[in-house]
Amino acid sequence: MKENIRQDTTFEETDRLITQAIDSGLFPGCALSFYVRDRRCFSASWGRLTFVPWSPPVSASRTYFDLASLTKPFTACAIIKLVSAGIIGTDTRLEEIFHKIPTDKETITMRQLLCHTSGLPAHRPLYNRWLQRTKKGDPPTTQEILQEIFNQPLEYEPGTKANYSDIGFMLLACVLEQAASTNFNQFIQKNIIEAFEVPSITDSSCLATHASITEIAPTGMCSEEKRMIQGEVNDLNARAGLYGHAGLFGTAEGVLSFLVRLFDTYENRKKITGFSSSVLRQFWTRDGSVPDSTWALGFDTPSKTNSSAGTFFSPESVGHLGFTGTSFWIDIKKGIIIVFLSNRTFPSATLENQQGMKKFRPMLHDAVMEYISKLS
Repeated sequence: MKENIRQDTTFEETDRLITQAIDSGLFPGCALSFYVRDRRCFSASWGRLTFVPWSPPVSASRTYFDLASLTKPFTACAIIKLVSAGIIGTDTRLEEIFHKIPTDKETITMRQLLCHTSGLPAHRPLYNRWLQRTKKGDPPTTQEILQEIFNQPLEYEPGTKANYSDIGFMLLACVLEQAASTNFNQFIQKNIIEAFEVPSITDSSCLATHASITEIAPTGMCSEEKRMIQGEVNDLNARAGLYGHAGLFGTAEGVLSFLVRLFDTYENRKKITGFSSSVLRQFWTRDGSVPDSTWALGFDTPSKTNSSAGTFFSPESVGHLGFTGTSFWIDIKKGIIIVFLSNRTFPSATLENQQGMKKFRPMLHDAVMEYISKLS
């Protein structure tokens, strides 16, 4: 990976945008890594872990960011593994996996959970029941989590509309544990992180074995305990022991390496044992069951207008965003992958900051795509 990309004068617009964002307080630091089909990879980093001048600088290869909802595509890849093995299918219903399911949830399918069309709510503070218990080393059991999710009333009939749902991906983590008879984090570690050879991605429980505190970007301030949230997941549900929707940490280069290997698998240039490229192709195809939905299976696709991917990514692209200021986009047609990681929620996740990030992302992607177009 190149760390000196910022010295390239044709990279000036990207550099200007990011420097301006840091100066305006949008985020204290960030890392950018991207790939072009001929296997050229580029990386650069800006700023520091916090806004104070003595804070450690960010590195694309060494700084671990809270990936937030970028965890969801990893969960989707775990489901791809199960589908590839014939353990479950995309149209498998919950009633085929679990016993004693509420009637309104019996026919919810894996596809509906992955495409956010299950009817489950977007978010619920489930952590209220278990946060303190988990801090004492007693996280909720899979059965307790299932019961709590099954108690949530559906907001609409499954398959009739799309509503982005953390709860749906928590349920997918339970599906994986039931179908594979193993712990979710252990499955991700062995079958995704190790299989794709990306050691610089890890869950929060193992983060301390991968990085020192000076290599982890903080994501906020804990007002009750008057300390930085650093080295623990920002999402309270994940902090309380619920997984699938958030919980992973990684470096920009680590996330890019994973996505490059995934893209190579898609194009049949690389084979991962037990991981079907044909199933991956299904997951990277926009689901057409709900009108106007942009969702594929566990991955998003660009909207026709105001896409966070900007204006240059082709319709044949997949990606995802994360609450903490993380994102990636893969242009399948052009063979381009862009990963951007920041800690925009530090010191606090304000609405103004969130709106600023919404404006910043498409401008960043356009600037990087314009730079790539000039590469010889």
